[in-house]
Amino acid sequence: NQMHAALSTDPHDSQIRVGWTQRPRSHTAVAPARRQREGSAGPAKSIVDFRRSVSLMRAAMREPRLIPAFRAPRTILNVASGAKVRRAWQSWPMQRIQDVAGAAAVTVNDVALAMAAGALRSFLAERNALPDGPLVAMVPVNLRHEQDVDGNNILGIALCNLATNLDEPDRRLETIHSSMQYNKHIIRELPRQMAIHIGGLVCAPISGSSGLRAKIPPMFNVYISYLRGKDEPLYRDGARLDAAYGWAPMLPEQALMFGMHSNAQN
Repeated sequence: NQMHAALSTDPHDSQIRVGWTQRPRSHTAVAPARRQREGSAGPAKSIVDFRRSVSLMRAAMREPRLIPAFRAPRTILNVASGAKVRRAWQSWPMQRIQDVAGAAAVTVNDVALAMAAGALRSFLAERNALPDGPLVAMVPVNLRHEQDVDGNNILGIALCNLATNLDEPDRRLETIHSSMQYNKHIIRELPRQMAIHIGGLVCAPISGSSGLRAKIPPMFNVYISYLRGKDEPLYRDGARLDAAYGWAPMLPEQALMFGMHSNAQN
């Protein structure tokens, strides 16, 4: 993360860094020649990877509750956003979220998704616009390995069942956890380049609010991104980073997104 690269955990560190400074190469880094060999696999391996990918995707499509592709209901959120954009921020103690995750045996990311799902359910219900079926979230999944020493993002895409049709928060969290676990299992079983390309297809604006595109169900209803920060406080020339707020561009036919970021105790 470029922001983390520009900061320090030492409050007395006076060195000024920039986020795009190249990181030192670790002993676990893959040599360039080896990386080139891995990226230039022969046709036999490509065929094997393709067959395995097709098999995994068929298995995924047989689990609509866990990977609800093309099953997102159309909502008031699935319209083109206008020129004016409104943004709002909120902060919670990290310990509170970790306590819930530990008690429910789920991840912090699952709890963050459940918080967003609960807010969406209340927002739509107050406007008599809550659909019968569950909303679907597009969630980035980290595909980086320990051998990836550069600062570039390498992401796949999960389609998470937000279980907004369930009234009980505990059942909603359980469904979100199961959906994300299955998504991550499928994504990480795929060859990495294939997972990246499929993520691009998921984000393609094939559904819309007018014309022939209106006949195609949305692939997802909302974009939710969670970026885990450092567990300890960060500083820049002695100034402590108190908060960081997610801000991402709006996607086509999407009127709402959630950007989440953890920072030390928040």
